[in-house]
Amino acid sequence: MEPATFDAIKSTLSEMPVILDPDGIESYRSTTAPDVPADAFRDVASAGLNLSLGRQSIGLARDLFAQQVADQFSADLGDTEALRDRLASLLSLRCFDIGGKALDLLFETERHLSDTRIISDLRPVFAETASDVPQTSLLVHTLKIEYHEGDDHGQFFASLDMADLRKLRDVVERAMEKDATLRKALGGAGIQIIETQRHDPVVSTP
Repeated sequence: MEPATFDAIKSTLSEMPVILDPDGIESYRSTTAPDVPADAFRDVASAGLNLSLGRQSIGLARDLFAQQVADQFSADLGDTEALRDRLASLLSLRCFDIGGKALDLLFETERHLSDTRIISDLRPVFAETASDVPQTSLLVHTLKIEYHEGDDHGQFFASLDMADLRKLRDVVERAMEKDATLRKALGGAGIQIIETQRHDPVVSTP
């Protein structure tokens, strides 16, 4: 990467708030620095967050970590001093320093939701004689949850009836209301909410 391109990316990142969501990072670049190459900016931002997370996980000092990473590429790059200096300067940026800690905290749970789906199907109830066309059926909903647990991927299923669906709807709606309330309160106190994915902006009412 050309020095001028790196300097432009670093300058933009130095003003960027902590953002973990790739779409949010791209939105920030396109709004504040549209002339900065999108692919290069995305690659540097992604590498910065992941390297910061790695450094936080093993607890190394910033300069020592940058040196060790640069040394791994010594065979390809020869003189690694420039790479070491670039890494150290990137890792000192607030968006990566706090972002790495945020990522580390984000995954401090046993399992992480990967995907979810509700499968609905009809199950006919046959009479004693199977040749008789069934006159009744069950409407069954099955909740499928996929999750990550460490390096493993798992899933489980749970049957739902209409009462369960209403209960799920109510708890999700309540959680979203609590989210909106906390966002307004923290925003009023000047505390940034670190987004992990795109979130519709909360419009404050007078």
